[in-house]
Amino acid sequence: MTHRTPVPSLRLLAAAVAMLTALSLVVTTAVETPDRAEAYTTKIYRGAGNAPYVGIIGDSTLSGVRWYNTYGDFYEYNFVFDAESCRRTIAESCRGREGYAPLNGLQTLRRLDGRWGRVLVMMTGYNDPGWQFDDAVDAVVAEARRQGIDKVMWMSLRTADVSYVSPEYESDSYTFRDNNRILLQKAVQYRGYLQVSDWATHSANRSDWVTPDGVHMTYSGGFALMAFITNQLDRVTDGKTVTPPPRSGANATWTAVRRGDYGSRVVTVQRALINRGFEVVGGADGDFGAYTETAVKRFQRSRGLDDSGVVGPVTAEQLGIYEPPPPEVANPTCKISRTLRPGDRLGQVRCLKLHLASHGFEVGRYDTYYGTALVDAMKYFKAVRGGRYDGIASEWALRRLGAYSAPPPRPRCGVSVRIRPGDRLADIDCLSRVIASYGFRNRRSYSYGTTQVEGVNYLKANRGMPTNGVVTAEFLQSIGLWRERRASPPCYLSSELRRGDTDRVSCLRRHLYANGYRTGTGTTFGTFIELAIRHVESVNGLPVDGTADRAVLRALGAWRAPASTARVETETTTTVATQTVPPTTTAAPTTTVPPTTAAPTTAAAPTTTVVPATATTTSTSTTVAPPTTVAPPTTTAAPPATAGADTDAATATTTDG
Repeated sequence: MTHRTPVPSLRLLAAAVAMLTALSLVVTTAVETPDRAEAYTTKIYRGAGNAPYVGIIGDSTLSGVRWYNTYGDFYEYNFVFDAESCRRTIAESCRGREGYAPLNGLQTLRRLDGRWGRVLVMMTGYNDPGWQFDDAVDAVVAEARRQGIDKVMWMSLRTADVSYVSPEYESDSYTFRDNNRILLQKAVQYRGYLQVSDWATHSANRSDWVTPDGVHMTYSGGFALMAFITNQLDRVTDGKTVTPPPRSGANATWTAVRRGDYGSRVVTVQRALINRGFEVVGGADGDFGAYTETAVKRFQRSRGLDDSGVVGPVTAEQLGIYEPPPPEVANPTCKISRTLRPGDRLGQVRCLKLHLASHGFEVGRYDTYYGTALVDAMKYFKAVRGGRYDGIASEWALRRLGAYSAPPPRPRCGVSVRIRPGDRLADIDCLSRVIASYGFRNRRSYSYGTTQVEGVNYLKANRGMPTNGVVTAEFLQSIGLWRERRASPPCYLSSELRRGDTDRVSCLRRHLYANGYRTGTGTTFGTFIELAIRHVESVNGLPVDGTADRAVLRALGAWRAPASTARVETETTTTVATQTVPPTTTAAPTTTVPPTTAAPTTAAAPTTTVVPATATTTSTSTTVAPPTTVAPPTTTAAPPATAGADTDAATATTTDG
């Protein structure tokens, strides 16, 4: 937005007029001043080029700008300005310093119907009775809407060091506090159409801007007021919100509580004093009077503090009713990627608290619980910006807080293994990215840590599953992350593998993949394979050392005994079988062979009796033949130790014969 800046001559002229006015504050304006409100003092300015048109209606607290001609920065806008002393908002105005009772605020708004521009600024309420102010706000808002005005911006009423009492004692500093609370409530009710510009807080420590009564402007205060209004209009016309957070309880920036204050914050101070053993006469009645001030001073002296009687941030912290905000509140950089709701326990809840606290809201403790204080703050924040009064941190609200960041797209990956808190796997990177796509902010990692467990438990709770942090197949299927396992590969391993190996690693990798593990690519036993092996060891109760030994390979279904070991086992089985043959084959010849004829051609018969017994009948039929005279003692002497030795001995005997 481009605004026209006031020329130096205007400031010089304003200073000259102010000097003349200061000589006698009782001098009236050059406008006629009859008894009734026909003596209009409306100022219309159309010299700001393409700047927006705005309107402003005020009472004597704003009239000082007209008396001193201190419009200053307000010349950046085209405007209609109407301020009268002793003006009330909807009730009949009292007679002001200019000798007549002006039109009230609502009548003035109607008198210039259609000429107020985009935003109407209201600075009334100092002369209104407290019981009527809420009706006054409703009436002005209704009329502004009828005229098509975009927004109403109401200036909050000063309450610090105010001694002003309106004519007929209709209102005073207590009424002004009540009026401010009404304004904040109405800002919520009208969903941002009514903006509350916090002049009370902005000017609280600037006694030089106001006269001794605490509400009317001095010469410098007139310039300061119009500079503030101009700044606030810049924000409102740009679609932003200027309504402050409600001042109740411990705020991100503590507002001092002192004598003359009353309300819930005073009750909080009084209860804290009583709980620490300091007597407050009258109890926690919400009225900060002399007794409460005395108790505060006694407490301050007991803690070595300046006994000013004012409950500032240091005293409030010592009382335990104020927690100084963490450094991040000044400029929170964290982002939120999902809707947060009352009752949530998430790390992103703390981020939400930091952002709301940076806007001045009370959020309670800076923990990860979405509790009552945060719900109230979010309700108010949303309502005054035109949102729903529901306390839910929706995307709409997060965007207006400057805290929203869109979640990353869902990755195209899957998980096929059971994961427990503390596990380290390549698969956890996929899990982390999928959880991030649900709006849970966490960094990519191969460790299943706190942030991942938090997101998993949240999603499991919404699906009625146990919130134990364990990633099961059922949970993976519920979020579409389950990946079906492949069939076991046709290769096998007969020796252990360890980190750095390259031989047969591709086979090990295929078996791991068939068991659900992601191990990357390559032919080297690297980090991903080691993490998967350690997980296999942990799941199966094996010593965890990351080595693919026989036990691990058996668990994976990848183990096959080496060929040499298989042959040894086969030979051992054969030897046992042949050792049972000799007793059976040698018993028959000793009982059935007659010692009669000897035939040299049958000398080989004993040799046939030691052939591995495929059938006992063969040995029996062979031994019936008449042996030589020397063969029986040789064959019946003793059973041989082995089949081979037996064969060699028989052959030798035959050869010698």
